[in-house]
Amino acid sequence: SMIYKRYAGHQHYLMIRQFDESVGWTLKPNRMFELVSEEWHSTVKTNELGFRGPMPDDDESNVLVLGDSNTVSLRVDYSDTFLSKLEQRVPYTISKISVGGWASINQYLALNQYADRYDPDFVLFQLYLQNGVVENQKFAVTHDGEVCIDAEHLDMVLPEYQDESSARRVARR
Repeated sequence: SMIYKRYAGHQHYLMIRQFDESVGWTLKPNRMFELVSEEWHSTVKTNELGFRGPMPDDDESNVLVLGDSNTVSLRVDYSDTFLSKLEQRVPYTISKISVGGWASINQYLALNQYADRYDPDFVLFQLYLQNGVVENQKFAVTHDGEVCIDAEHLDMVLPEYQDESSARRVARR
């Protein structure tokens, strides 16, 4: 596992993300990260798609939750996330497709990209108004009638774009 200590701001979050042309960014797939700060300590394991938590079994009833940092809950171990606690009380497997900083546009694109793979019985969207709706103005563009991520602003969430902020790349779905 890689250990990331909390530096100024959310620096460690930047180090565990990667560009994804379909949804903007995900966590790095098939990794285990140990996140450490003065206030908290957690271990984060990602699945093959770069999201936290296991992939659902084909024969399970599945609830798919799309969200942002509140849903991914990187500051606590997986067993302590609110969705893990909920899963212990309901007869469903709860899967997360969420990454810190995602706006509802990222969630929409992720649902389009991964719905067949997760095959959910129910879909829940978790929104935080600051980045769930407000940041859509920064990231959402249309390209040939499709909703896309405007990569001009990805330097805010991905370190590899910090030196290329003038380069315009668009992730399409």
